[in-house]
Amino acid sequence: MPSGSGPDGRIVINEVLSHTDLPDKDTIELYNLTGSPVDITGWVLSDDNNAYPSFSIPSTTLNSGDYITFDEDDFNDTPTGTISSYSGTLAASPTTVTASSHGLSTGDTITIEGYGGISDYNDTFEIVVTGSNTFTIDTPFLDDHSTKGNWIFGRPFGLSAANGEDLWLLETDPSGRPIKFIDRVEFAASFNGETLGRWPNGSGTGTLISMVPNTLGSENLGPQIGPVLISEVMYHPNTPAENYFEFVEICNTGAVTENLDHWRLRGGVDFDFTSAHSLDPGDLLIVVAFDPVSQPTEAAAFRAAYAIDNTIPLVGPFTDGPLGNDTGTVRLQRPDSPPAGEPTFYPQVTEDEVIYQNLTPWPIAAGGAGDSLNRLVPGYFGNFATSWIDNTPTPGGKAITYETWSAAWGVGSEQLDPDLDGLVNELEFALGLNPTVNNTNPEGIVSVEGGNLTFTYTKYLLLVGLTYTVQSSTNLGDWVDVPDTLVSSSNFSEVRKASVPFSTERIFFRLNISQ
Repeated sequence: MPSGSGPDGRIVINEVLSHTDLPDKDTIELYNLTGSPVDITGWVLSDDNNAYPSFSIPSTTLNSGDYITFDEDDFNDTPTGTISSYSGTLAASPTTVTASSHGLSTGDTITIEGYGGISDYNDTFEIVVTGSNTFTIDTPFLDDHSTKGNWIFGRPFGLSAANGEDLWLLETDPSGRPIKFIDRVEFAASFNGETLGRWPNGSGTGTLISMVPNTLGSENLGPQIGPVLISEVMYHPNTPAENYFEFVEICNTGAVTENLDHWRLRGGVDFDFTSAHSLDPGDLLIVVAFDPVSQPTEAAAFRAAYAIDNTIPLVGPFTDGPLGNDTGTVRLQRPDSPPAGEPTFYPQVTEDEVIYQNLTPWPIAAGGAGDSLNRLVPGYFGNFATSWIDNTPTPGGKAITYETWSAAWGVGSEQLDPDLDGLVNELEFALGLNPTVNNTNPEGIVSVEGGNLTFTYTKYLLLVGLTYTVQSSTNLGDWVDVPDTLVSSSNFSEVRKASVPFSTERIFFRLNISQ
């Protein structure tokens, strides 16, 4: 295979299901990104870059924009080829295998499973054909046990629910030899029944993330985000001894307390949480590069630099730092239950991650100019540059002002509408929208409930200085304030609803937002 050949962007590994109980089965999805059909017959999928000839895809043409799935009955099939005997010179290699009418060619890969003797025949081998019923494998002959095992073409493999995997897709020539890397993805552990996929659909970073919901065989609809999030990252302070002033802030945007026992940070820095760490709804925790208990001088300097008091919790030290000044990854992982037989091993499922860069479109003032990365809205995906702004570092703080927001987007005053979607900047800010992308009908949802007409909208609590008022009118001229009530809360946002009696008159709603 030519060095450095591929990937070429035609076919991607788009979604996987790696943690299942019957009747569900581990599954791999492929997606054709091109405008034309692609013949993928004979291409191989593998979970080992030292054993590419694993699962050979049967005769398949994948049409433009189409998806195809293969489950473990395909790539982890049980060997059924009959073996009659093993022979050779004692303790010497190779071993001759007798398998009637095997139909193989020299250079093919096979896997043997179920051998009952002492020899190392249970393995994957590249074979040399010596006859229509015989071939050799490169392992010493030691015995010919009565339990011969069975063989299968290729190398069956499974997907690890507990440890995650790397997967490779390779194109082959007509003889089955790999000639080009087509795609490679990696993924961490997953919860039972949850798929991991690319986001955005068909692209992303090559690291698969938890999807909501399972969309095998069709377009990925979106990632699962949180509820515990990375809310702020200071990766390049502009102070001497900058490493001591780096931090990662995490926040619980959910409705229940999260005990962080066996949770961890990985990527640019490592930190293992314990049962002593927990987050109530709305709480934040700051992970720093030093031990705030045994290093009180460093803790005092940190608090003084960021003007925070002892009510803001600090934990540390994180290791494997410092955070990269040019690019880096911060990954927050939640534990799954230990697998059977491994009571002390906790599989790690990625709860949230940010892969940042000190390059546009990422906020560059966070790269040594004194600012940190601040997440705009909890529901925004962590790996999108548009989910973050550069802001004055506020470890333990939550507020985002219009001035900070508008400066980060470069959109100017409140009443301008740079994306020409009819929503001025003030509304885009209040509704948690991107002011540079045209938005359609984001203001709220109108529905009939019983005898009332209701208007439901989302209020973001991270945004300070705003007043939200629902108003109704029958003529678009005379507007009346309508009291609203809380429907639900995620601590950094509230879903609120206003209702008026339903009548035969036309009724209009509007959301009035003012500073």
